[in-house]
Amino acid sequence: MHRHRVWLTVFGFHFIVLSHVSCKQTEDATSGVQNKKESVESVGAPQARSFIAPSNRDRKRMARIEKLVQSAAFRKHGTHFDMPQIVRDAINGSGLFSGMTIDFDSGTRTRAIAYYRDLVEPQTGLRGLHAETATLNGLISYLGYAGLSDKDLEQLPSSILMDPGALKNSVSDPTKFNETMAANPLTDGELLSVRYFAPKIINVSDPETAPPDFKAGWRKLVRLQSRPDSLANTNNIDSASILFNFASDANDQTPFEGNSSSNNQVMLSRNIISDRQDATAFFLVYDDVDDGGKILDALRGVQFEMSETTPEDGKYYVPATCMDCHGQDRTNPRLNFLDTDHWFDRLQPDDDFSRIDESMVLYDVRVATSAAAEEQARNAIHAYNREVASHNTIIDRRTNNKKGQSRGVQKWIELHPTDDDLQRQPPERRGYEPLSEGELVWDPQDPQDVELVGLLNRFCYRCHSSIVYSVFDKQAVYDYSGFMHDAISGEYMPQDRNLETTNRSSKERAALEKLRVLLDSVSRQ
Repeated sequence: MHRHRVWLTVFGFHFIVLSHVSCKQTEDATSGVQNKKESVESVGAPQARSFIAPSNRDRKRMARIEKLVQSAAFRKHGTHFDMPQIVRDAINGSGLFSGMTIDFDSGTRTRAIAYYRDLVEPQTGLRGLHAETATLNGLISYLGYAGLSDKDLEQLPSSILMDPGALKNSVSDPTKFNETMAANPLTDGELLSVRYFAPKIINVSDPETAPPDFKAGWRKLVRLQSRPDSLANTNNIDSASILFNFASDANDQTPFEGNSSSNNQVMLSRNIISDRQDATAFFLVYDDVDDGGKILDALRGVQFEMSETTPEDGKYYVPATCMDCHGQDRTNPRLNFLDTDHWFDRLQPDDDFSRIDESMVLYDVRVATSAAAEEQARNAIHAYNREVASHNTIIDRRTNNKKGQSRGVQKWIELHPTDDDLQRQPPERRGYEPLSEGELVWDPQDPQDVELVGLLNRFCYRCHSSIVYSVFDKQAVYDYSGFMHDAISGEYMPQDRNLETTNRSSKERAALEKLRVLLDSVSRQ
């Protein structure tokens, strides 16, 4: 028996497939792969497995998925191969992947440094990225905010960051900041800040963070527009979205105060021009501000997957991991929106974070000291999501490919039409509109649809809101339902929970079993 590790791209998303198989099994499994010697070292499959010829319905489903991934299933050294039969069978729910483990393409340091050196630096004018001498403070100055520090962005309340009058007296270096702003005074809207409950960043299978004695995740998003006289503006950079990540005890009522962020993530968005060789956004990662806020080549000490598939060094390198969640497109990344509805979802009874007070979800609304401050906090979320929708729509037109990041934010805007509206809308109302006639859509009047999309939202949204497909796209759920059923049955998904954990509640096990049953029902529609 040999343990084989191979790169596999399924549904346009890079995975590693790990399996224990014999050499004879490997030969059988790869018999349908074109140029198998060049494309993969080996791919494992159960020995002597028989496959049933697909029905007309399955043929149509297969054709839809092949179109979605543009016939790309295997990639090695840039060579393009057609989708092999073993992947087709897996898509159709044959159970081929049972017993295997699928994990992220976590990238490499070499690829990350090359990304900074060969793409980001030439197209943005930023320097010191690949040499690892750049800092978050340097990025802030590059955007035209010298005098405002990384610590200010991390620690100052959103209400101060978004108030030009209050900010000029609160920054670390008021003299420098006011000199910077003298020619072009800062105006409302150039800086947005939102603090919120972030259930997606907590791995609920980790004994240290899992219920009932768990930590909660929190995020602070700061969006800086590039200022008119900045180097960023000279290089067609429109804005930077800076994401600070925090963890604290679930009962902590002030999770941002005195707390420090790890893995500070940045997306630079550019004024999109016609040259398709230019990237439309760039990924950066910076160290804790207490440690100097230096540029990093990877997210560190995080866990997107189960412990057995997390990289041994605990690193997820740019841009590989970033692309996975932002449209799987190195040149045309999408922005992810602020999905307030999902934050409230995870506080519902029997969900993982039901102990957290609902008022904590929109933290800036909670701590607002006036009606004007509360309005400002609500408006900031709407303003950011409108910018996301605008950016993603342009990318969709540029690529002739409308992805979930665009459909999701457009649905959110439709369901929250006014700037003060952040009332939770249930999952069954958040289904995407069809892209073409005849596509399946979630029916909020169908009890089975209501139950299934609710379970998918609870257990699968953490990844499948932006990776490969969205749980709110019923047609995609139908297309992948067989694979999803096998993935859950094989107990390697959902990725953020170990189903064998002894303290896993009977209610959760029953809910996951119900999810399997409903997915099986959908696959027969």
